[in-house]
Amino acid sequence: MPDKLRKLPFDERNEQDFEDLTRKIQDGIAKLRRTRSLPATQEKLAEMVGCSRKTLHNRGWPITELKKINEERKANKENKQKNTTAEHRLSAEKHIAREKRLIGQIRNLQQQNSKLFDEKQELEEQKAALTDTVRVLEEEIDILKDEKRKLERESRKFKQGCGRANVVNIRAVGKAKKAKEGKK
Repeated sequence: MPDKLRKLPFDERNEQDFEDLTRKIQDGIAKLRRTRSLPATQEKLAEMVGCSRKTLHNRGWPITELKKINEERKANKENKQKNTTAEHRLSAEKHIAREKRLIGQIRNLQQQNSKLFDEKQELEEQKAALTDTVRVLEEEIDILKDEKRKLERESRKFKQGCGRANVVNIRAVGKAKKAKEGKK
């Protein structure tokens, strides 16, 4: 009997490996609970932990935990489906109301766009008419400037011509007076 109680050198290593594997299994089960996209199967847990399915089966409690996870997921799925149909109806009503509101906004914006387009067309026509008016007025200004230059030239010529004519006339008048005086 004393031989059975005595520890063998590899017993300590076996206990450490057993505890490490237990910790890995617990972490794997916790990850499966958190991540719904991972299937809660013996195969997936064995793959995650790095052991065989038989090891999980021999321990027993990991299989029980996997069954609990699957039952929780199934219950959550059923509850979610019930909630989803009610939520879906509410969501559909909200979407329909939002769609109607958006359609109304689109129609309003289309009317505003139409009015703005008409105003733009009218302003473009006014701009074209004003551009023509400006062009005509600029041409008239140029014509008036030319006439002003011509009149200024004629005025200068007239002033210069009148001055000579006056001198000529004064000389002619002076000669005519002398001629009259000389005849007397």
